[in-house]
Amino acid sequence: MANNSSVNYVKINSSDENGVSLCIPFMFNNITAARVWECMKNTGLGRIERIDIIPVKDKNGRAGKRAFVHFQKYGWNMNSEEAVMALDAISSGKQIKIEYDTPWYWLVGALSSKRLTRDERMERAEEAKRRKEQKKVKISIGDWYTPPKQRKGGKNAKETGKGKHSDAVYGSRTSAPNYGRKQRINVSGLAKDNAEFQKACKIAEKNGVKKPADDSSREVKKAFIETMKLMDETK
Repeated sequence: MANNSSVNYVKINSSDENGVSLCIPFMFNNITAARVWECMKNTGLGRIERIDIIPVKDKNGRAGKRAFVHFQKYGWNMNSEEAVMALDAISSGKQIKIEYDTPWYWLVGALSSKRLTRDERMERAEEAKRRKEQKKVKISIGDWYTPPKQRKGGKNAKETGKGKHSDAVYGSRTSAPNYGRKQRINVSGLAKDNAEFQKACKIAEKNGVKKPADDSSREVKKAFIETMKLMDETK
């Protein structure tokens, strides 16, 4: 089995035969998949197959996005001298500068890791979401809460919680633990999102594009909806 560290993915992902895959390492949070599609289309570099976007943070902890722009196999514009020069540059490990909104620009290079399918990308996004939700809660034995009705010895509320920042008791206010209590869920806008997703699925089916799973995250569905809207408008 080949060692992935020895695989030159820059060469593989800058090959028109395989389908060129580019990476925009960092973008501002206001940049959408639809905007990336439109900007990359206007460069004349070639025919885009799909765009994947994931959340990232820069070295200073600033939240943003990373985009992966995947072109179709043999979709690079070999009739354009500028596009051919750009491909030569990225295949040698260099970055090209794409000005998307003067004076703002992206530094774009070949994807330096394995090109994932849409299903693989969605699986990774779901796994990252699950890991984020599975945060461990620290429990201190001295902070157990005794409900008022079960107290013995007539201690007041202030004496029940060991720390002043205990959620169970603060001053003279008491509250029972939330075990099993149903949480409130804000459903505002979900019906509209679902209708837009179904419409995007019809556009995808019409154009032979694979749709994401129904239980995909809301962010994945939104990116899919924006991409399908743009695809429908440009036809």
